[in-house]
Amino acid sequence: TLLHFYYDGFIWKVRERKTQHNLGIDSQVGAAPEKSGAIGHALRCAVAVGIIGVLLWAEGAGTVGSQEQQLARLAELTPDLPELQVRMGQHNLAEGEVGAALDWAQKAVELRPRSHEAQATAGLAWLHSGEFARAVEHLQIATELAPGQWENHFDLAQAHARLDQWSQADSAFAAAADLQ
Repeated sequence: TLLHFYYDGFIWKVRERKTQHNLGIDSQVGAAPEKSGAIGHALRCAVAVGIIGVLLWAEGAGTVGSQEQQLARLAELTPDLPELQVRMGQHNLAEGEVGAALDWAQKAVELRPRSHEAQATAGLAWLHSGEFARAVEHLQIATELAPGQWENHFDLAQAHARLDQWSQADSAFAAAADLQ
């Protein structure tokens, strides 16, 4: 790309009478009129800098809000989209809001029960809420739907360990370690 602009600039430069004269080209066909030199160049640079400044300002002024606000607005617009509800549940889990995460994850599971992400998010939310048996249910389904996701096996192992189901926890931990 840089070479293209270099050669393109050279081609346009050759159209100037002064450059043609220095190169020994006598043809005046297609010669461009002389520009105002430094003033014209400075004006073109100022316009380019101004455009870049306006674009940067628009980028900064166009922020919609925090991630939570953006997700909440999207949830209002698309209340039946399970992928968004999974994201809301994950976001609430990251914020430590387990109750809200459970609500979103359960909605996602109801709408799309064969989604490993929905099942995993619900299982993780149940795990954080202390309902380890329900966590095992959802995480077991998640590992069956997406057996290559080591995180699901790890979370399943934690739920089994909390229920003192040591052999199942050991096999889930081993599966997570093998995948990782």
